[in-house]
Amino acid sequence: MAQPHAAISWLHRRKRSPYIAAIAAVLMAATSTTLAQAASWHLVASFGKGGVAGLPVRERLQEPPNQGAPSPPERYRSLLVPGPQGSVLVGGYANSKPGAFIVSRISPTGKLVKSFGHGGVSIVPAIYWVKQAPPRMLALAGGSVLIVGINHADNRFVTVRLNARGQPDRSFGHDGIAQYKLANAHRFTIVTAAVVQSDGDIVAVYQKELPQPVNQPRVPEGQGNGAIEYVRLQPNGTLDRSFGTGGFLAATGEKAQFIEGESGTVGACAETLAASGSLLVAYEGLPLEQLSPTGAVVTSFGVHPSTQTPTSPAPVLVSNNSYHFCNGLFALPNGSVEGISGKEISRLTPTGTPEATFGTAGTTRINVPTEAAAIAANGETFAAGQSHHAVTITGILANGQPDPTLGSAAGQQLPIQVPRPAGTVPGNEETPTWEVLTTSHSLTIRVGEELVRLSN
Repeated sequence: MAQPHAAISWLHRRKRSPYIAAIAAVLMAATSTTLAQAASWHLVASFGKGGVAGLPVRERLQEPPNQGAPSPPERYRSLLVPGPQGSVLVGGYANSKPGAFIVSRISPTGKLVKSFGHGGVSIVPAIYWVKQAPPRMLALAGGSVLIVGINHADNRFVTVRLNARGQPDRSFGHDGIAQYKLANAHRFTIVTAAVVQSDGDIVAVYQKELPQPVNQPRVPEGQGNGAIEYVRLQPNGTLDRSFGTGGFLAATGEKAQFIEGESGTVGACAETLAASGSLLVAYEGLPLEQLSPTGAVVTSFGVHPSTQTPTSPAPVLVSNNSYHFCNGLFALPNGSVEGISGKEISRLTPTGTPEATFGTAGTTRINVPTEAAAIAANGETFAAGQSHHAVTITGILANGQPDPTLGSAAGQQLPIQVPRPAGTVPGNEETPTWEVLTTSHSLTIRVGEELVRLSN
């Protein structure tokens, strides 16, 4: 950068020519743009230690193996949400309290906010967590947070609202807790997705496990083809009795195959609820599927999987494309859909066709496989992954073009090594939990039990 500054200094000393003045203005503008781009995103040195802060919550549960049975899928979603005054709220568990779900608040400087909960950590009442079925966390205005999950007996749908101080909000439900019995719930229930609608209503989808087969090998928990149901709560936590039957609604039409269990093959790999109540389900081996707010499969969305037969070509969504959005699935405010599969980021119209104005025919490629992603209010997608064992962040603008201020398709490699989860040995490493949170002028990346903060 020294050469442009030297040229500008020389030009300022020679102001007799208007042409020279014009050249100086161009050089100064170009230099300012280059500097702004170079400094657009950077580690926040005041956050933790050089941009990295440790977490008081653990990353995952240490559970015994299934004694030779296929391991159930691990689901980690929405455990990092914005908190009040630039802080973030992080969900996890404590080794000393198996099954308890806890929430901590981390300040903009990466420190534990001791005034939150008890010493910075709040134990969420009534909700029980196993690694196959973590709760969902939803940020609310004013710093409150909703936690949607299941109780220890797997037979009650539970929603808890914590206020900005980490205490149960007693204006919600009964002393901050709204819980309702699930009809015909067998062992193991999964909260698939949850959303707070514009009117404050809370809509959630949960999956109930099928009964264990009689006189047949046991199906591991979390691997059965359970039916899904919807539930709607009013903003104060009471059931919306006008919805379905007393606030509950069983999915209609063809059953969505969320998890294919007996083979051990995970079917559904990502789900998200739109504000409208439509449910999007991404599969590892089938096209993206949309369910209406009543749980019926929307057959007009792309190509429905039922049109395929065992002898037909591999399932496709549209135009010989097959979208398996296992690395990210987002319902956008305008009804469009964004999905991420490895190094490909795609946007679809509300009808499930490629968005022509995004990237090339609806898709753009990046160089680093995506572990987690988030979409900012301006439509830019931030995808986090690792390159050469270093945390890397890539930006994709709203038009589908790679953000040049974040290294374009190669991404910006941060001077931070991806941590190895505790308890693993070389050659048997587990993939750490990844999440991305985008707020105004900041990015927060969770990798395992650490947070990384960037700013622009």
